[in-house]
Formats: sequence, structure tokens, C-alpha cells
Amino acid sequence: MKYFFIPILMCVAMGATASEYRVVNKFSNITSATQERIENIEALAEQERKKSEELSRLAASLGPDDTDVSEYFKGSNTKNSKWTYKRSKDVVERTTATEATIKSNNSYNLGIGQGGNQSLYITIYNEHDTGFYNDEIFIGYMEGLVEVCFGSCYMRARFDDEDEASWYRLDHLSSHHYKITGVYDEKMFDGKKLKNDDYFLLKLHNSKSLVLKFPNFNGQTYTYAFDLKGLDAKKLGPK
Repeated sequence: MKYFFIPILMCVAMGATASEYRVVNKFSNITSATQERIENIEALAEQERKKSEELSRLAASLGPDDTDVSEYFKGSNTKNSKWTYKRSKDVVERTTATEATIKSNNSYNLGIGQGGNQSLYITIYNEHDTGFYNDEIFIGYMEGLVEVCFGSCYMRARFDDEDEASWYRLDHLSSHHYKITGVYDEKMFDGKKLKNDDYFLLKLHNSKSLVLKFPNFNGQTYTYAFDLKGLDAKKLGPK
């Protein structure tokens, strides 16, 4: 700012007219506005730098490949299973997919604005011919404005054959729909480190039950229970 006063002081010292003073003052205002724009640009650049660093950290947490965990699937008795299956075709992309979905044993009344009485659903989305069953795993509600988070958040879950619960990261897809993110953390099986979504699929197939705490935008969590027995890999369609 000190540099902006130099032209003004020079005009005063040289006996400048009021008109000339206004010109210099206008120049100073323009220079000040330009400086403000530069500072704004620098602030935006700093934000972009931080975003880039965050993306780099995320990329570092992602492994180069998914794991075909179906080789670890145990035999499953599909009688009286609560899993349902639906196949769909995308005529534009020329792809076929199968969805395997299970509904929670319990439900909560979340209020009129959030769809009323809500059960939680888990869906395995298998796009055929990719080499993997779990192209994506969705979790959420069938309807309603049930915003859990607007970016990423976490849920706590424990399968019946686990001693401790684990954290799973959720990525926002819609107002009531989330995806289990395929990042690496502490999930291990048979000495092999697995991504969250790969590990979750393996446990969905091999475990008998699941309990989880699903977050809500108001800070509450709701505990849902699932009877997982009988997931039929054959009905998931080709990998």
C-alpha cells in the first residue's frame, strides 16, 4: 500500500490540480483492485494445491489392482436366503450387470423428510466381464433425502466371525445412496492386504451376519443388522 501514496504525494508537492489528483487517485484504486485480484488468485491456487496433495494421498492409498476374492469364497447354503438378484442391460454402453441386494432385519422411523420408516440395503453391483464380482458395493436407503454426508464419511461394522469392528469409508452418490470406497487400510485375509470393498464382499459371502452403525447427517448413528447367509455367487453372473 505504501507505493500507492507516492504518486499522490508527488502531485501534492507539485501543486497538481483537483482533476489531476482524481486521475492519480483512480489509478491508485485500480492498482489496489488489481492487487486484491492477485491475492484472490493466489488463495485459489493454494486451495488447488491442497486438493492436489489430498488426491495424491488418496492415489497412494489405492492399490494398482483389485483382488478377485471369489477364490476365497466358502461353500454356501442358499436355501431360505434373503438375497435378491436383478439383471439389467445398458443398450447404449452394451454392458450387462447383476445386482445382488439384501435388506436389513430392522428399520427406523427417520421422519417424514427422510422417507419415514427406513430399512438399510446393501447391493453388490457386478458389471459382467470385468474379472471381478464387486465392481461396486452400494449401501443406503431406497428413497428419501437421507443425507449421510456430502463428500466422504465413515461407518463402523462388524461381521459375526470378527472379534472387533472396523471402519469403512463411504462416498456420497445421491441423497440416500453411498458407495464403499476401495481404499487400503488394515483389512487383511490369509496374509494378503485387501481393499475395503474387496474385503467387504468376501465377508458378505463367507459370514453369517453383519451389524453396523450407519451415520446420519444430524450426528446420530443407527444400528442395522443383516442375515447374510446364502449369497449365491452363481447368481451374480459372470465376473
